[in-house]
Amino acid sequence: MTTLSTTQLYTFNYIDDAIEKVTIGTSGYYDITADGAQGGSGNGGAGGLGIMASGEIYLVAGAHIEIVVGGAGANGNGAEGGGGGGSFVFETNGSGGIIADEVIGGGGGGGAGGGHGRGAGAGGGVGGGFCRGRGR
Repeated sequence: MTTLSTTQLYTFNYIDDAIEKVTIGTSGYYDITADGAQGGSGNGGAGGLGIMASGEIYLVAGAHIEIVVGGAGANGNGAEGGGGGGSFVFETNGSGGIIADEVIGGGGGGGAGGGHGRGAGAGGGVGGGFCRGRGR
């Protein structure tokens, strides 16, 4: 488990099906940014960009934070691209229950499909957005 301090910048990248669990080492205000991942491209164009959400949150030493980073949508080979995954940062009670201060970044939409008729959706995420935080 990573311990965060107010003096360093931390970046968390997409890891397949992972929830990063961290502990706050120093009480203070933390600037937290969560970026949703880009959607996959389709025959009709590039996937939509993910949404960024950010906020400044006061956290006390010993607080538990969980971070989920969304993966990029798969490119559609002859069909629409898959949607990008959302990224989430939230405080928990140490047992997985959410208690406060949620920051969420939504995923991007898939690219438009091309060809004739409707294309099948592409598969899930493969690479990703990121979450970062810094205290003051």
